[in-house]
Amino acid sequence: MPLVRRSRRGLTAWLVCALVVPCVASAAGLSESQQRCVVKATGAFRQVAHTQRAAIRRCLANADAAARAGRSIDNCIADDRQVWRSVAETHRMEARLCAAAPEWGYVPDTVTGAAIGAESAFVHDVLGASVVAPAERAARRCQLAVLAKAGRCADRFVADYADCARAALSSAVDARPLVRCKGSDASGAVAAACGRSLAETIAARCAGQDLAALFPACAGADLARCLAGHAKARASRGLNTIGGLCPVLGPPPPPPEPIDLHVVPMPADVSAPQFPWWSADGNRLLFGARITGYDALQIATIAPDGGDFRCLTCPLAGPGDPPLNKPIAFPDGKRVMLRVGTQSVVAAADHAVLECTPSVVDCQSAALLPIVIPAADDPAIIQDQREFRVAPDNLHVGFTQARRDTRGTTGLVSIVGVLQRFDHHYEVADPRVVSPIGELKEFSRDGQAVYVISIDGSPVSTANSETVRVSLADGSITPVTRHPDYDEPVTFSADDAWHVIGSGRGSGLVATVAQVPRSPLINVPLVTVTKYFFLTALPPLIEPWLVDRYGERGDYIGQALHPTALAEGWDGKFIANWHPDGTRIVWWQEALAGGASRIVIAQLSSRAPITSPVVPSPMPSLAWAPALEGFLPPGPADPVTTAGTFSGLAQVSFTPGASNRLEIRYTDYSDDGEHFVDGVESFDYTTGMISAVRWDADVRLHGCRQGFVSAQSAEFTVVTSSGSVVSEVDGTLLALPR
Repeated sequence: MPLVRRSRRGLTAWLVCALVVPCVASAAGLSESQQRCVVKATGAFRQVAHTQRAAIRRCLANADAAARAGRSIDNCIADDRQVWRSVAETHRMEARLCAAAPEWGYVPDTVTGAAIGAESAFVHDVLGASVVAPAERAARRCQLAVLAKAGRCADRFVADYADCARAALSSAVDARPLVRCKGSDASGAVAAACGRSLAETIAARCAGQDLAALFPACAGADLARCLAGHAKARASRGLNTIGGLCPVLGPPPPPPEPIDLHVVPMPADVSAPQFPWWSADGNRLLFGARITGYDALQIATIAPDGGDFRCLTCPLAGPGDPPLNKPIAFPDGKRVMLRVGTQSVVAAADHAVLECTPSVVDCQSAALLPIVIPAADDPAIIQDQREFRVAPDNLHVGFTQARRDTRGTTGLVSIVGVLQRFDHHYEVADPRVVSPIGELKEFSRDGQAVYVISIDGSPVSTANSETVRVSLADGSITPVTRHPDYDEPVTFSADDAWHVIGSGRGSGLVATVAQVPRSPLINVPLVTVTKYFFLTALPPLIEPWLVDRYGERGDYIGQALHPTALAEGWDGKFIANWHPDGTRIVWWQEALAGGASRIVIAQLSSRAPITSPVVPSPMPSLAWAPALEGFLPPGPADPVTTAGTFSGLAQVSFTPGASNRLEIRYTDYSDDGEHFVDGVESFDYTTGMISAVRWDADVRLHGCRQGFVSAQSAEFTVVTSSGSVVSEVDGTLLALPR
């Protein structure tokens, strides 16, 4: 039975809600009969779910008899007569009470499918894709007893929602109060059923059992927390279905596509290939490499199949020269932006332009011209240049500076200016600060924006880095990535339909701290966690992921280009680069042991070449953006008590000092009307490049998603950590240390 079916009227209302005014399908209260429909539908959902749970336990208990009859456990569950009687009763109730369906709070024809689907999905979540009862009797008793208690957790969750919804409907004018009801647990009954009671049952009924074998999805995790998370998540999603709550915006996610990987072979005298980039015409690859006979890294080109290797900068090389690396092709096909020297988190490198005559792909003669950085003697400068990028108009460039901010700490600013050539060098004219929140990573294909990575100042995320699009017309910000783990470089296909992001999604590192959405007040204290993982656990953090133009939504987080890379001993390195025709993506990898590197091309073999690439428009005037010279980025403001944009309060107690002390108490706090948090977290922290934090937290999440974050004496510097952090959201249970 499908989990979601909608009448034509219900579907129309959902589309309007999802695409125009999310979570608000109407602005009118429901009549008493419509309120009764919503309440009774919730009760019916609870009853069908209860009957389905009982059927699942019966079939597990009688698995041996079913097997002798040639029937699987799933077949047994699907044929249960009591479930279908409950389904028939629900359909009669809906016909009687919901014939004139409410405009919000109830979606026709979804109750039974959602209830059955929620319980079936929960069992597969925790027992695996193929449900098999354990042969040993004590193990089966343990499994059945624990599943019964987990079912009680889900049942109390739905009952609590029903009680809250019944009270809220009398004054509600849209569905948002129903979202707030999910997991609100004013009485504490849900916490008791999903916490202590479940844990006691596991201890009493499962002593000596192999819990990882009985509940494989929770192997290695706190079993009670894992089961409770999955139980509440499935119940919550079922309530979303029957109530039209928390719609997933955007179209259905794309299916996984075939990806063929190809390692570019190198000549015998070439090693350490890195930072590949397609030439402007897409016929060759530019990259940095070590070449026998030369002291430092040089810039070379090669055909994608490994043929026709050419060194571009070897004729210019001399003893003691700095390494040349990270080539980025200009659109004119005649020049290459490159890095001169070695850049690190705490040190900048210089940059230069390599000019080739007559072209990069046929470089008969070459010249290397340094870029003179504007305002280089400005006392606010800490690092004068990072991450140069070339605009699609072939005229402007972007780069980043680390500057002393208004509080005396360090801030990263994104800068755009005009690249001007002189006899023996280039200069950046009229440099403007287009964003004070992070590091510039790329220009948009249309030349109307830049992409910036923000770690501790992002207005669109909490406790993790995200990529945002900054308009060059006015500096306005649009989120690009929305994942709770580390996200950094982003590169878009020529038609802007897809992007590749270097991401830690799936690693569960930064996400342990960030997956519970809460106040941006935590960004500055917890930035140390991101720095810690970047410096001590980099390999999982910037693996390449392919994401469509609509971004992360629902359970869709994109498709890993090389999901087995780490297991095979290779660490993904960025930045990635799209071929102009949109069918290939190139990046490099470094061996986890030994330090060797290689260039990898991902062929998107089911795609046709792009025929309508984005055509850049003239860059907007940057007169609105502050001039670079003398600019001081705003330092972090002292945190103050803040009302949630939608509801509630983040009550702040703050004591500044050499080590700042911050305590935040959340009461029904929500910035989006979808996620609500309660609880407290406290921080003792320092700021600056070399920062530190001590953190304790006990915060609970409810609404569209259910979860918590708990930190006990968690201490992080940029290179050390201690204490523990545990968080869970909709069944994703994560813990530090790993």
